[in-house]
Amino acid sequence: MGLIFKEEHFMKALAASFAVLLVSLSLATSAQARNEVSYFSVEDAMKSEEGKARLAGHVKFYFADQAHPAVEATVSQGVVANKKSGIGGDEAEACNRAFVAALAQLQEKAQRADGNAVINIESYFKKSSYRSKDKYECHAGHAKTVVTLKGDVVKLKE
Repeated sequence: MGLIFKEEHFMKALAASFAVLLVSLSLATSAQARNEVSYFSVEDAMKSEEGKARLAGHVKFYFADQAHPAVEATVSQGVVANKKSGIGGDEAEACNRAFVAALAQLQEKAQRADGNAVINIESYFKKSSYRSKDKYECHAGHAKTVVTLKGDVVKLKE
């Protein structure tokens, strides 16, 4: 009878330890899964030193339903650019770096396809759209920021 009593206590203690372990793992996982959403100025990012240097090509950018010259030809619709940047300091600067890198990727895709503009640009994180002429969406985790943009590569009348 003494042996059964000890086994019963052992099993209860083991079950309690397992429950504590599960709760600890759950808390650790949720603490690591930081995903802060922030919105930053398109204009500020494009006017930054990096923005001026990387976006100096002949490709023009138009966000959301921003007015643009007439479209001569649509080259490619729904072109997606996804860029990450290490935080390493100010989150806004990291988001701006990722944003400029995503625009540079769209610019490169437009140039390769002989387009001269990207229109209807929107933030497109995990296939969820955020449309604004003035702001872009940035997701920040513990070590990196992510900016995903989607737009249409076109040839505008000049």
